[in-house]
Amino acid sequence: MTRRRVCLRHSPLKRPLKLCTCAGFTLIELLVTIAIIAVLIALLLPAVQQAREAARRVQCSNNLKQIALALHNYESQSGMFPTSTRTTPTHPGEKRATTFARILPLLDHANLFRRYDFRVNWFDTPNQTVIPTQLSVFQCPSTPNSNRLDTTLVTASSAAFSGPRACADYAPLEGIGSLLTGAGLVDSKSEGSPGTLQVNFTQCRIADITDGTSSTLLIAEDAGRPAWYIRGRIASTGLIPPGAGWADDEQDFFLHGALGDSLASPPGPCAINCHNDGEIYSFHTGTANTLFADGHVKFLSASTDIRVVARLITPRAQEIIGEI
Repeated sequence: MTRRRVCLRHSPLKRPLKLCTCAGFTLIELLVTIAIIAVLIALLLPAVQQAREAARRVQCSNNLKQIALALHNYESQSGMFPTSTRTTPTHPGEKRATTFARILPLLDHANLFRRYDFRVNWFDTPNQTVIPTQLSVFQCPSTPNSNRLDTTLVTASSAAFSGPRACADYAPLEGIGSLLTGAGLVDSKSEGSPGTLQVNFTQCRIADITDGTSSTLLIAEDAGRPAWYIRGRIASTGLIPPGAGWADDEQDFFLHGALGDSLASPPGPCAINCHNDGEIYSFHTGTANTLFADGHVKFLSASTDIRVVARLITPRAQEIIGEI
């Protein structure tokens, strides 16, 4: 008998599973990473904000350059600069309207201009559908809430109106305010002097600006109205500065200056960025944007002497300006 050898094959033993240790962050490493990211953000944020403000400053200047071109075209066509109009003892029948309303067609807003009725006051019924129109050319992008509406009660010509109207951050400079007369803060030649853009079509042509168009201001920022700002903050009092709307006939203003008190009371030596109740005021740090009669735009330092600002506003007082 043949014997067969039977071989038993043992199945290989299973190897034990090895635990896999994965690499990762410890809590300390995670906290360090977060801290580094926070530092980088803190370093980059001011640069981003500065870049944004630089872009806003450029847009603000471009707005004023457009307004300058419109004013010069108006002067060329009409033989004088446009002015605001309103009822005064010497003009009892005058209809209330602004400089800005008159140059609308020269700012590519001819359709809006055709809807505006200069035969009535700016707040009368025919104009109430026009004046709430937001116009970016009158808005400085650095101003908070650029598309704001003013609903302050206006009482004029035996009428009351509190309807919405779109606001502007620029305004014509009407002259040197009477509060500065005798205060010793401006030249005697400047005291009481009118600006180039007076009310009621007081004629002023380029040829009438004997102080030089490059040394005479037409428009300046008076931003933020109807909220009352004092040195960058909204005032706690209930005062509402008038003339916020681009169609509001009280939009233009006189230079009065301000004191260093909590209410920036006039008159005083501060001419720029102390308050926006009819003064030069902007939300650009340390400066305000202005438009000169020759069409150039310049940021004036907030530290500019009020005597110099007054010289720049008067078109023919023959003051010596000096360096600005």
